[in-house]
Amino acid sequence: MENGELSLRMVTLKQLGLIATFLCIPLFAMQVTEEVKWGLGDFSIAGFLLFVACMAYNWSRRSSMTRSKRYLFYFLALTILVLIWVELAVGIIN
Repeated sequence: MENGELSLRMVTLKQLGLIATFLCIPLFAMQVTEEVKWGLGDFSIAGFLLFVACMAYNWSRRSSMTRSKRYLFYFLALTILVLIWVELAVGIIN
């Protein structure tokens, strides 16, 4: 295994841990309040969206974009993630 491959795998494992941590927030909220009612589908979609965002981040890090283009890509990817998340949560687009 090459050093680049090993470091990419470690970054991915760290990101998966971060995704799991984010998914624990609504899981904890479900235990303390009746306002949060997530099902398996909600957790699956949220995990998938966060996983895709992490993979987009990894792709942009490996690509040969300039720093300003990379930051623009991060901003657009985060904006799309938030819009999809909010649409699924409360339906802002009708």
